[in-house]
Amino acid sequence: MCIRDRVVWEGNDYARLRVRMPGLSEAENVIYLRGGASALCARNYKDTKSGAEGEVVESASLNDWLLENHKRLGMELQLVSDKSQEGFQFVKGFGGCAGFLKYAAPVLETTFNAKDEGGFDLEADFI
Repeated sequence: MCIRDRVVWEGNDYARLRVRMPGLSEAENVIYLRGGASALCARNYKDTKSGAEGEVVESASLNDWLLENHKRLGMELQLVSDKSQEGFQFVKGFGGCAGFLKYAAPVLETTFNAKDEGGFDLEADFI
């Protein structure tokens, strides 16, 4: 797993479901749904091509699943409340779920000359 620290809002309402589709040789899909009512809706587990309904193998709150499995996945788990200004901003800005990577992501440095591309010149066009 590439995530070192997972930060989640303690009040998120995501559900994690493992669904087995019949006739697909024991293939299972993991589905993340928002809202308790949507987790119970049968149309979320229907194969659009064959029309077969999937069987829910496991169903849990995402936070509960992360609390049980974060060590196995090799990450630390941080729960955040929205009672503080920073927590409220985290929930509104990131949707209540974020992660810090273990490894540095390579950033491609490109040289872009806007004058050659017919774009604006930062020096001349800046007001």
